Amino acid sequence: MTHVLDSSAILADIFGEPGANRVNELMNDPNVIASVSVLTLFETYTTVLHRTGSDALARQAVATLKAALSELAPISEAIVELAMDLRNAATSRIATVDCLIAATAVQHGAILVHRDPHFAALPAGKPTQEVLPDKASV
Repeated sequence: MTHVLDSSAILADIFGEPGANRVNELMNDPNVIASVSVLTLFETYTTVLHRTGSDALARQAVATLKAALSELAPISEAIVELAMDLRNAATSRIATVDCLIAATAVQHGAILVHRDPHFAALPAGKPTQEVLPDKASV
């Protein structure tokens, strides 16, 4: 995989928010192997469910996401170990799921694509990051 798309990137795409065009470019570029962590499937489901109130729409969003991806990255013991190291090296608190998603990118030498400012707390280059425009930058 070349890119790990964080939940924030996927949600920008689903809801047509800033950064959606870049996510589409990555997912349609034949030279990019776009992936998400399995944890992103759950975050996508819960956020779409919360925003729309529809289980059917939330499940459809997850099914569409899975169909559009080159790969789906599982969580391994090695990724958990990397996540612990990232959390210890971070300059401020990062949510557990986000540490695991960042560690997935590190494990695979992939670029983490996101729009979450808290990823700036990670050590430089761990992982390489592409930051999408903030939701409010319309």
